[in-house]
Amino acid sequence: VIRAQYIYKYLTLDKETIRENSDTGTLLKYVLEELPQRVVMEIEKAAIIGDGRATSSDDKIYAYEAIIDADDIYMTKVDAVVTNSLIVDLVNLDAEVQAEGQRYLVMNRRTLADLKVATDANGSLMYPIGTDMAAALGVNTIFTPQWFPAKAAGVPIAVEYVENTYRTVGDNAIDSYENFILAKNKNEYLAELYSGGALSEFKSGATLMQPTTSAPISADVPEDAPDIPLG
Repeated sequence: VIRAQYIYKYLTLDKETIRENSDTGTLLKYVLEELPQRVVMEIEKAAIIGDGRATSSDDKIYAYEAIIDADDIYMTKVDAVVTNSLIVDLVNLDAEVQAEGQRYLVMNRRTLADLKVATDANGSLMYPIGTDMAAALGVNTIFTPQWFPAKAAGVPIAVEYVENTYRTVGDNAIDSYENFILAKNKNEYLAELYSGGALSEFKSGATLMQPTTSAPISADVPEDAPDIPLG
C-alpha cells in the first residue's frame, strides 16, 4: 500500500530584507520559484536513496520508499566486483532489471566522469569523447543529481529503475502559501505537496553498491609463500 504525506519547504524573511529588495521584486520571485524546486528535489532524493533524515525527525519523508531500500521482489542489490571495470558492473546491473519501459540510471557526476575517461590496457580511452554513455549501458537517460553521494564503502554507486514502475499517489500540484508573523515582524513562505510513492513491479529496479570491504589482492598466493622484502 502506497500512502501519501505532506512534503514541504519553509522559510522566513525579515521585513527589512523584503523592503530593501522590493524595487525589482527579484527576491520574492526567487523565493516563489525556489521553494517548489526544493520540494521536488527532496522527493527525488527520497525516492532514489532516501532523504537521509533520522526516523524520529519531524521532517522525515516516509511516504516515498527509496529504491535502494525496496524489497527483493522489486529491486536487486548487487556489490561491485573489485576486479572488474565499472562499465562491466553497470552492464551487469542493467541485466538485473526485468521490467519493461524506459530505463533511468542515477549516479554521482564523478562516477559518470570515470566512465567517460576509462582506459584500456594500453592507456587509450575506451570510448571516444562525446560517446553516448546511456546507449552504451543500455539505458534511456543517465541522471547525475547533486545529492547523489560520491563513491564510498557501503553506499550506492548507481541506481537503475524503470520509469513507469515507480508509482505515486496524492496530488500533482504544489501548493504555496505566504503569511506574516506579527510577533516576529517577518514574512513566512511555505510550499507543500501531498504525495507518496514506491516501486510496484517485479524486478523493476537495481542498485550497485560499493562493497564494505575490499577483495583480496590475489587469491592465488599460497599461504606458505615467503615474505617479499619491501626495501
